[in-house]
Amino acid sequence: MGDTTLEEATDKIIAGIKIPPRPEVLAELMIESRLDSPDIQKIGQLIAKDVALSVSMLKLVNSSYYGVKRKVESPQQAAIILGVNNVKSLVTGLSLKHAYGQIEGLEAFWNHAELVANVSMVIASRLPGVPRETAYIFGLFQNCGIPLMMQRLPGYADTYAIAMADNTGRFTDIEIERHTTSHAIVGHMMAKSWELADEICEAITHHHETKVFDDDYQLSAAASALIAVSRLAEYVIEPERVPEGYTSEGYGLTLGDHLGFDDDDIKEFMESALGGGT
Repeated sequence: MGDTTLEEATDKIIAGIKIPPRPEVLAELMIESRLDSPDIQKIGQLIAKDVALSVSMLKLVNSSYYGVKRKVESPQQAAIILGVNNVKSLVTGLSLKHAYGQIEGLEAFWNHAELVANVSMVIASRLPGVPRETAYIFGLFQNCGIPLMMQRLPGYADTYAIAMADNTGRFTDIEIERHTTSHAIVGHMMAKSWELADEICEAITHHHETKVFDDDYQLSAAASALIAVSRLAEYVIEPERVPEGYTSEGYGLTLGDHLGFDDDDIKEFMESALGGGT
């Protein structure tokens, strides 16, 4: 198959993957949040209109990851306590899962994505220049192309199982070999469609690349930091699952060095992850 034919086949497959529309409440929230003086009360009212979203947000806000000292009872209260950016990140993340509906067999996928997002937020809170809300959104969205491919591409469930069992860093290569596209490409499309920050879109595109931290790899510092935070979060959650060629400790310390964390920091993150919950 020539390059042109392959490109046409890829375009045809991607065109057949329908991106879930950005929820109205999120669109309205983004408009309000971009104003010079966002109305906190209005933001709370927007969220309160969606009962399922309100319940999910309050459950997460009252978890140990946010460290709120007293129980938050309403979306308006959450907006006042957490601020506009944190609330926007929460609504964005929660809207993602709701946008897909119920896909059988992906409960573990979403639980893992939420845990990675929460631990990423904890790690980012210790880093200058990496907003915790941005780390949270990337933790959730980095693999958002997987459910879309699961819904739209025949045989993708088998591809996903094969790619998950592979430990050589070929996840997206396996997807492309079998479907001519990857969840990184599809995820980038969705992130763009939902108007997420440029660094999140960029990081989604490259998050499976094995050489992403090499000096000559063309990637912005912001996107590189998001990928490093997410990979460290995944290591903290599952230290036994590391890329081929690494020991568990060696992989953790490599990521720690990249972000400026030592072994004690990483152990502390592990304790936080084990002690957290949503």
